[in-house]
Amino acid sequence: MHTLIQSPRATTAQEEELAITVLPARTALVSIRDYAPTSVVPGTGPFTPRQRLDVRLSGQLESLVREFIAGNVAVAPALASALVDEPDSVRVVRNAGGLIRRLHSLIDSAGSDNVDMLADLLALVNGPAGSLAPSIVDVCVEGASTILLRQEATATTASSSSDRVNQRVGLRLWGAAVLLTELIARNPTAFSGKRVLEIGGGLGLCGLAAAKHASEVVVSDFNVDVLDAARYNARLNGADNVRVQRMDWDCVVCTAAAAAGDADDDADACASCEVRGRFDWVIAADVVCQPSDCDGVARVLKRRMGGRALVVLGSARSRFGVDAFERAMHAHGLQCAVVAVDVPVLESDFVGAADGYCTYVLS
Repeated sequence: MHTLIQSPRATTAQEEELAITVLPARTALVSIRDYAPTSVVPGTGPFTPRQRLDVRLSGQLESLVREFIAGNVAVAPALASALVDEPDSVRVVRNAGGLIRRLHSLIDSAGSDNVDMLADLLALVNGPAGSLAPSIVDVCVEGASTILLRQEATATTASSSSDRVNQRVGLRLWGAAVLLTELIARNPTAFSGKRVLEIGGGLGLCGLAAAKHASEVVVSDFNVDVLDAARYNARLNGADNVRVQRMDWDCVVCTAAAAAGDADDDADACASCEVRGRFDWVIAADVVCQPSDCDGVARVLKRRMGGRALVVLGSARSRFGVDAFERAMHAHGLQCAVVAVDVPVLESDFVGAADGYCTYVLS
């Protein structure tokens, strides 16, 4: 059963001060639904990421494999295109072994044409299957079409005491990200033409929502597997104004620079932390798994925030470390307004259900 989360209402005065709409709506602008793949005609040229996904989910991939094994080598380009960015597709092909044997046979035959192409196809099939199984979330944002997300299929347990212990949490969709996406959807003009940085971006939902209005979005995380997932989702949604970059708020070099007060100098930035410059908005959802994360977020805001930040966290009743968030922001000289938001969140759709959410607007 879905649980409706209700929180105390914000006031009009708070909205005017924060310059962002947080007042409750009767219905949410954001909803989740099952993704229905569309039919794709093989052989029409290289597939887009959305088409590749549809080829697999609709069962057309198996049809291509059967045709290829039966001797129709002409479908090889379409088959190869379907597997690009979807290397784990071979997991759902019933006759993957027959496909591999057929490829070896063709490559070994002296008269075979397109040996290089066939070898590339074999490499795709034999390549690493990746960590993401075909679990697709269709996030419907009213007025801005939909956002597709590929997420890890296996259920991830609620956040551990450290996001570095449980590094898979970023590969699933969390309720706080849906709530933050709701707030972005309510405030398109606030993000219109702006530069936006999402920290602890996970699958990239909030950054992709902001990209519907912003001029440039950077989705950041420290986990390379999570970054790969976010890059895939950006390609899947054709978000050309989204870049995915690594940033670690616990980086020793960047932490030392922040402590030294070098907030405006990127010359001393760590080479492995790719994010540069300041942003009109910094956004984040469920990024606190332990008290030290609060200081990490504050350091990023001091160094990268050129305007305001919008952060949604599960309440301290269900999120370890969140009770230190306001203190950490003030300790780093940041203004922190706490706004309770009345938005329906279907908790059973997400892992790590929170006992209510708090929204923070920082400047």
